[in-house]
Amino acid sequence: MSQRRRTVIGLCVAALGLAPPAPATDYALASPFGIRALRVYAVSPSGEITLQGMSSLPTQSGRARVDVGGRFAVTFLGPHDLDIWRIHPNRTLSLAASVEEGPTRRYDADIALSQDARVILAVLRDYSDDSLEFRSFIVNNRLEPRATPGRLALTPDLGFLRMGLSDRVPYTALLTIPADQAVAVLSVSPSGEITDTGQRIATGARLTVPLDFTPDGRWAISGGSVNADIALFEIHGDGTVTLADSIIFPIPLGARALRFLPLDNIALGFFGDGLAMGTAAFSPDSLLGDLIDTAPAGFSGPEAMDVNPAGTLALLDDQSGAGQFSLYSYFLSPGGELTPTGFTLAKPFKLADLQFIPPRTPVTLTGDANVDGVVDAADVVFLVNEALPDDKPILLPPNFANADLDQDVDVDQDDLEALVAMLVGE
Repeated sequence: MSQRRRTVIGLCVAALGLAPPAPATDYALASPFGIRALRVYAVSPSGEITLQGMSSLPTQSGRARVDVGGRFAVTFLGPHDLDIWRIHPNRTLSLAASVEEGPTRRYDADIALSQDARVILAVLRDYSDDSLEFRSFIVNNRLEPRATPGRLALTPDLGFLRMGLSDRVPYTALLTIPADQAVAVLSVSPSGEITDTGQRIATGARLTVPLDFTPDGRWAISGGSVNADIALFEIHGDGTVTLADSIIFPIPLGARALRFLPLDNIALGFFGDGLAMGTAAFSPDSLLGDLIDTAPAGFSGPEAMDVNPAGTLALLDDQSGAGQFSLYSYFLSPGGELTPTGFTLAKPFKLADLQFIPPRTPVTLTGDANVDGVVDAADVVFLVNEALPDDKPILLPPNFANADLDQDVDVDQDDLEALVAMLVGE
């Protein structure tokens, strides 16, 4: 393998041996297959996994997407509901809104949430005629999705539905087409209008792994679950997309789940055939690099995995035997080495998706909705014009955190009244 691929990986981790504050507990949203309640698992800094809580209502959930501000999650599996769940400060879940989607014969779907948390893009396959249909939604500040006129149908295709959404130009969606060994590129406007750009990127491999994006939306990754092909895509500032690099690792059955690790877009985590979990190097300069390390996992081929926001722990769902599925936790070192923590948590069901919940965006100044450093009448105007109208998209995390005065993960009339009372000294 060329020297270009021998990249050194670096990860941000908390310095060891320092005084308090102690490392924080992480929380992960688990979306099981079948009609079940969503789960939230707590993962301690030592890797111990415990059930934190469950949603009060069951859902037939598939892929799950979590807002970068730690405020809400979206789950979706046709033909059932697109559901938006509030994530409360104590990490309990409550259903905020649902959108009924399609006739019951639709049962294959995927969902993407834009990185600014404003746009939801859904794709459904109707197996009665194998057609694909795309739908978009704008999330308002009360976590109620507003259906947009943007819908798009594409030529039928076979294979898994795998879709991702980048916040570029202003939104660029990628859809893997395993049957054609290609990726289709869609453009989504801020209002939710969907356009097929006509771009088709030949991958030379059947990509079946859900897409992951770097925080800046520039890079996307996917892979093949029947081989070891991993493909890296670059989303350019003009909306075009290119296959930047690809690599084959000597792992049977290939990748099952892929994640970028959280430091300057330079690291990539992935799993192989369920017998090993591995890390590999990536940098924008030298692109994909060597396999750095592996660690033992389960044995069935995991489909759900994520890395905590600090890049210090990974969580994997895999079969452990006799129809039992378990969560496994691993330490991630600054050099990309993996070490099993020794903690597992058995459960009788398999996960469709697993997403760590980012830390809630902290309140910088209660009532400072427009984030200008002062609380005054301008914040009232901001709420009236930007937060309360039903057709306005959700506020960015700093605005939302400051404006949500009652901490109910909802910016509404109650918050406006509380702000006015604060200004008049009540």
